[in-house]
Amino acid sequence: MNELSPQEEFSNSLPPVWKEKLSGVEGESFFKDLTRFLKAEYQASKTIYPSRENVMRALKELDLPSVKVVILGQDPYHGADQAIGFSFAVPNHLFPKPPSLVNIFKELESDLQVKISRENSDLTGWVEQGVLLLNTVLTVEASKPLSHRDRGWEKFTEPGDRSPRVPSGSTGFHFMGESRPEDEGEDRSEYSQGNRNASPVSLVRLSRILWLESLLPGE
Repeated sequence: MNELSPQEEFSNSLPPVWKEKLSGVEGESFFKDLTRFLKAEYQASKTIYPSRENVMRALKELDLPSVKVVILGQDPYHGADQAIGFSFAVPNHLFPKPPSLVNIFKELESDLQVKISRENSDLTGWVEQGVLLLNTVLTVEASKPLSHRDRGWEKFTEPGDRSPRVPSGSTGFHFMGESRPEDEGEDRSEYSQGNRNASPVSLVRLSRILWLESLLPGE
């Protein structure tokens, strides 16, 4: 059975509204360049995270009308058995948890005065309630962080007038890590900015920005 190309996988994997919203992407030069790059990476037998079926998982599992909050990460975890297609999420069985995710839990516990279970690290409960966990770069080579940066993913994952792939509007945005829209005249009043640094020890109080109180049951 022939493998689908990255471009065909993209076309076939999206739910209806995302598919309509992004219908013009495949014809754009940046996306053609991106798919050529990814095809070459796979053909070179490089280990790419997340697995191919999970590259578009954030959009597959939460169609646009259901999105209430967007948490934008940088790129997927580059270690084995970590990246699952949602920004910051890892499999529930994985221990220890990544420092960035642990610190998110700590900040939420401090702000809300509730206990957040470390076992629920795949964050599917958040997704089910409208949190789009999206990285600005959706693939990465094993052990090489940011190796797929500036290959085209950012063209449709970052919000704003210059890259209107994920609409801002009334949706709450929070950026973590260094990959975020720059200051060059862009109106950022429609979404909230997080900490520019990727360090897991310097996060803002997420619940006040992202309205997550109803999404975070205790143990």
